Amino acid sequence: MLAISRVIVFSFSLLGSLVTAWPIFSAVKIEFVNSGFLQFLSLVFSDFEVIITYWQSFALTLLESLPAISIALSLLILFIFMGSLKFLTKDIKILINKNILAN
Repeated sequence: MLAISRVIVFSFSLLGSLVTAWPIFSAVKIEFVNSGFLQFLSLVFSDFEVIITYWQSFALTLLESLPAISIALSLLILFIFMGSLKFLTKDIKILINKNILAN
C-alpha cells in the first residue's frame, strides 16, 4: 500500500515538473537573450586577441551577465524531474515484483 501511494506522489511530482519545465526553460532563453551573455560570449570567436589581453575584465563581464537565478531554477526543475523519475521507476518495479510473486 505504501508503494502505491509513493507511485501516486511521484507521478504528480513528475507531471508537475514537466508542466513547469516549459515556462522555466523559456524564461532562461529570454534571460540569455536579454542579458547580453551570448553577445559577450560571441567575442571569443571574433576578437580573441582582445579577450586574451583583457581576460579578467571579460571573465567578470561574463559572470555579471549570466542569468544565474534562471539557470538555478531550471536546474532545480531538472533535478526534481530526474528524482521523481528515479523513485517512480523504483516503486513501479516493486509493485510489479509484488504482483508477480502474488500470482
